[in-house]
Amino acid sequence: MTNSQLTQALRKQYRDPNAHIEQVVNVVIGLLRMVGMWAVMTTSFTGIVCIPVLITLDVAAYSVGQLQELLRATVILVGVCAALACVYGNAGRFKNLFRVRAVDELQRFEGFKASKLAQEYLVEEMLLEHGLIKGTDVEWRRGKARHRAQIDALRATGELENTLALAHGSANRN
Repeated sequence: MTNSQLTQALRKQYRDPNAHIEQVVNVVIGLLRMVGMWAVMTTSFTGIVCIPVLITLDVAAYSVGQLQELLRATVILVGVCAALACVYGNAGRFKNLFRVRAVDELQRFEGFKASKLAQEYLVEEMLLEHGLIKGTDVEWRRGKARHRAQIDALRATGELENTLALAHGSANRN
């Protein structure tokens, strides 16, 4: 798969409204998953921090307001740490579905192309074996296929139009 093929497949995916809907759904579900992970992480980290503090701390020495302020500061600090862990850990499992769909389409195309070529070679071998075609026919067809592949490669890089324009311009001068 070439870079230009991937670019063309991506453009095709960007034009597809179903791909946009799928990407939006991926983001919404990812955000919900991330909020859930954040809540679980915040609760767990708060418990991990507060339980040892409350066990080792003389609670009677502090007023209820001071303990509430300590708990509030702990929850805020732990919540920020959990949010950073969720964002940088990609807890929502966000992905670029446009690229995923484009790569999948190209891989399926390459698979079909390889299967078609394998079938063509098998048929050629059978026809050659039974004497229905000659070796020169096979070489002519394979040469034509190579020529088509070269033209496709030039077209993919954009050089085909330049070559045709140069050839057309030189033909007009003669």
